[in-house]
Amino acid sequence: ELPCWPLRTYPYGVVDESARAGKPKFRLTSDLSWPHTGAMDDGCGGYVDSVNAAMRRETWPYNRLVRVAEFAEMAAIMQSSGAPVRLWGLDCKSYYRVMGRQLSELWRNALVALDGVQLDERCCFGSAADATKCARVSNYLAWRVRRALQRVDAAYPCRWECVRHWQSARAAAGREAGATEAEIAERWTALSCFGLYIDDGAAASIADPLFDVSGAPLMRDGAQVTRAQLHFETACAELQLVGHHSEQSKEQPPSLSLSSLGVEIVLCSG
Repeated sequence: ELPCWPLRTYPYGVVDESARAGKPKFRLTSDLSWPHTGAMDDGCGGYVDSVNAAMRRETWPYNRLVRVAEFAEMAAIMQSSGAPVRLWGLDCKSYYRVMGRQLSELWRNALVALDGVQLDERCCFGSAADATKCARVSNYLAWRVRRALQRVDAAYPCRWECVRHWQSARAAAGREAGATEAEIAERWTALSCFGLYIDDGAAASIADPLFDVSGAPLMRDGAQVTRAQLHFETACAELQLVGHHSEQSKEQPPSLSLSSLGVEIVLCSG
């Protein structure tokens, strides 16, 4: 028996991205917005909805995506401390394709070809539901990364007076604005900011040299590690704990500039 009627279908194809990627790479494309409104008569005086159009999006929780301007604003706020700030970024490897589907949803993912039928058990770019689900997972990943960065800051407290004065002033401003102590620690006095737009991560961190709580410097290969560098490495490691990986070819280690979502953020000019 067919799982629904009218049977909803969609075209799919393959895009060759080898030239851009510098290696053999092919992306499966799925157009779940087909057929467009009014394009296909269902024989009963109505029209067949596409898979996306048939979804009850009004029942989905609202999910606001982060904006590039917000990264720039957060970096500027940290720069007001007088300490050096560095931008860094990462991109989750095959983010959608790491996400699986519930077994009850697999019937929607049958691909019909000349040589038979196959089931695609992973999320695809053409589905509105997958985009919403993956964005919500991004919220969870961003939460995990920020908690991991807080653990770094607890293990390596900042020793610069300018940053301590900045944190005190920010905490006072937060309390005056009615923020809770938890909100002050998270939003007002943090030594970094991090967010994910689906799979595209962008961040800024204070770039002071690290000392542990006993005052011993954190050294590596004869050089002292900075907070921004350890934050970057910690974020990449945290993603791996939940089955995601940072695409090394798209990583942006700490620097004065960052390219995110097609926009370049530069901390200084000249």
